[in-house]
Amino acid sequence: GRSLWVSNRRPPSESSRRAPLAITSFPSGHRMRSENLARSDGSVFLFDGSTFKEVGGIRETVDKARITCLAVDGVRLWVGTSKGLVFHNGRLTVMFTSSEGLSVGRILDVGVDKSKNVWVLGNKRLARGTWHGTALKWKTYTLWSGWIKKYDVFDLLVDDTQGVWIATSNGVLYLDSEERLVQFGAEEGLDRLKVTCLGWSPVSGLWVGAHDHFGRGTVYRLDGNSFVDMGTDFRLPRLKLHGLAVDGQIVWAAADRGLFRFDRNTWHRYSRLDGLTRDGIDGVLVTPDAVYGRTVTRYGSELNRLNKYPGEEE
Repeated sequence: GRSLWVSNRRPPSESSRRAPLAITSFPSGHRMRSENLARSDGSVFLFDGSTFKEVGGIRETVDKARITCLAVDGVRLWVGTSKGLVFHNGRLTVMFTSSEGLSVGRILDVGVDKSKNVWVLGNKRLARGTWHGTALKWKTYTLWSGWIKKYDVFDLLVDDTQGVWIATSNGVLYLDSEERLVQFGAEEGLDRLKVTCLGWSPVSGLWVGAHDHFGRGTVYRLDGNSFVDMGTDFRLPRLKLHGLAVDGQIVWAAADRGLFRFDRNTWHRYSRLDGLTRDGIDGVLVTPDAVYGRTVTRYGSELNRLNKYPGEEE
């Protein structure tokens, strides 16, 4: 899947917060095989900080379907596949398809809001699953209707206010708490921009990675009702952006030229010179004590860990 399921460890001590980042790579041969990150047989693995362990029951339910995305909600794991959405809670593993009311087309992304509703983005529709006792009921939303033209969709984000954001090939769609669909485009600063990735935090709000028609990308932040360029004036080169992760005021961007970090004033680049196994990073995930950047190669996947607090145990 595009996401990595990573356990959260205890927060670091205050004395270690000012330490510089340290990079540890987990390529092929380091307590795991690199292809374990990109298995094509429907397997899902839990990474505990040093080793990978396969999650039982997933592979049998998925039955060799292609995994497209993951979402974790406590002990609940949601797995988007080419056949449907898999739910796993450690005891029960089931799959939801159109037969159970989930009809979104090809599943692209999945997220969970604060009310434990599960949101599923497909290439045709958006769906929300709501728990009624032990049953999950689905409501489907048509993305392309009325004045909103049809565009490709890429990424889904559910923020802490339960607003739902969707990255499209022409700006951003927003489904607010009253289920009104709003498009952010040219008038809001995203004129004919292809938005491929989204990031959010309660401190700094929504961030997006957007590209022009030449494929040159930069990062924007939503300020009020308009998007502001946070790349050009802050020393971020034009990139192909593959993922964003926001950690308070710190923003991480996975790109074709490395892993980039924004610290309110400027962007910093991490590359092979800093210990990354490759410059091209296609996914990023932030946990309380580390940042993980993933690279997919023709032979499998490699995971790079940037320890935010080197004073703590590895």
